Amino acid sequence: MRSTKFKSFLVWSLLISLVLTGLPMKAQAATLLDEYLRLGFLFNVSDPLGEIEAADGALNYVSPDWFGLDWNGRLVVYEQADLEFVRQMHLRDIKVVPFLANSFNANLASVALNNSDQLTDDIVAAVERLNLDGVNYDLENVDATERDLQTEFVRLLKEKMPNKHISVSLAANPHNWRGGWHDSYDYAKLAQYSDHIVLMSYELMYYTRYNGNSTSNYGAAVAGEDAMIEAVEDLMERGIPARKILLGIPFYARLWFERPLVKGDTLSSYQKSLTHKDGKALGHLQVERILKHPEIKDLQHVLEPATKSDLSTFRVDETILLPFMRLEPGHYSVYHESQESYTHKMALMRRFNLAGYAAWAVGQENPEFWVALGGGGAPPEIHLIERNFADIKGHWAENQILYGAARSWLSWTKATRFYPNNGVNRAETAATLRRTLNLTLIDKEEIKEFIDVPNTHWAYTDVQTLAYYDLMKGVNVTAPYRFGPYDYLTRAQIATILDRIFFDDGSGLYDEELLARFSDMAVEYKGHWAEASLARVVEAGLLNGFEDFTLRPEEVLTRAQLMTVLYRVDRLLLQ
Repeated sequence: MRSTKFKSFLVWSLLISLVLTGLPMKAQAATLLDEYLRLGFLFNVSDPLGEIEAADGALNYVSPDWFGLDWNGRLVVYEQADLEFVRQMHLRDIKVVPFLANSFNANLASVALNNSDQLTDDIVAAVERLNLDGVNYDLENVDATERDLQTEFVRLLKEKMPNKHISVSLAANPHNWRGGWHDSYDYAKLAQYSDHIVLMSYELMYYTRYNGNSTSNYGAAVAGEDAMIEAVEDLMERGIPARKILLGIPFYARLWFERPLVKGDTLSSYQKSLTHKDGKALGHLQVERILKHPEIKDLQHVLEPATKSDLSTFRVDETILLPFMRLEPGHYSVYHESQESYTHKMALMRRFNLAGYAAWAVGQENPEFWVALGGGGAPPEIHLIERNFADIKGHWAENQILYGAARSWLSWTKATRFYPNNGVNRAETAATLRRTLNLTLIDKEEIKEFIDVPNTHWAYTDVQTLAYYDLMKGVNVTAPYRFGPYDYLTRAQIATILDRIFFDDGSGLYDEELLARFSDMAVEYKGHWAEASLARVVEAGLLNGFEDFTLRPEEVLTRAQLMTVLYRVDRLLLQ
């Protein structure tokens, strides 16, 4: 029986968990990223092999800037495409998947997408000639009217190269902007026809400003945690499985001019240009050169709480000339990254169970960063995810909600609000339980297919896993099976699930007196279908009644109640 299978799995999971938690934190981190796809984009790099060596084993995929387009919609293979580089990468077990780019030129993309059959043939030929492992589609600024052409192009690529790795770089659209290139993606179909989706979860300054999480006048985090969470959740809600998503991380920084030395002074045209929404992009070695310059004053540094990004501010009293820019007198901010900020991003990747990360672009980083991204050297500290839900302050279940959030149980919640008094549905329950119990789908041959939870559903793996262990069943017993992912869960149903996990030994025994103290169980719900489960779960202290001495088994379970119950479950497992 699967219930026996589950209990055996649970015992071993707990033993493994206890062994791991007994290890030093650094020992756990040593193999932390082994299972992930770790891709680095190479853009305008003079010594690509040297850059890969500097990564010290962190990368297992590279995407060089070898493929472009001409105005006939044909492929251009740039002169830096190098068969020997591919051979060297393969000797290091690194796959090579060049990216196809259009330099953000919408007209060039349009010509290419209207010549998709010929262009995909060109790409297939180049992949074969250079012994490549696939290609990354990175045409940007595509018009929304060409959405279907874009989808068809990716479909053709995969059809013609079924054994090669096809990935698609795209931006999320959490605010549902219509028109323009953010509206050009058929997210579910692009995921269907590709192996991975590279989420461009950088250049997110606009979202962080929109969320009110920037502490600067003009600047904002390039890839703040608040905006990255929004972007990941948006893709998952659009039907892209988490294990197809690569989290984009920036290797570059941005600098802004914040204010003049004297309030009210007129800004020069150069100073004004640095107040633009994009500021000025810099590599991290350039940032380091600025921050270590002897003539900058009042240098301050903080890791922003909401964005988990590094913010450095400083003052310039007299113009500083640098090889790559000048700094006129005034106050500046620079948003950049560090080992600490990258460990937070890796925690985000693990929390959502994503496929891996994609870094733009290799060569702009400080070599020290690779330690946090899977390279050699001392492993970094592991960070728990912190969540600042605006609507739980002072709530009776605030501590329990934050406890679950810190342990990465809440993959389905929004970035800034939890809605604790809302009902929790069956898909959300499955997702939370799988993470709380650390369950893995072992035998995919035995899974039950539910017609209302297709493999593109954000909770597909969660539902299949809970069903595999017979912890959650469908809402009907004959095919075609339905799971009811958006049906609300009742208090009786959570009691039944908990009973299956811990207590139900098939004997049917329970203490009837345990329910007698609840007024509704003695009259209205006497003989309730879940009476035995309710009694056993109440006895264990996992489910409590209300102040009016009712148990309310048919009442919808709220999100706050679920987190409280699972907090007790976690405490029970630890005991």
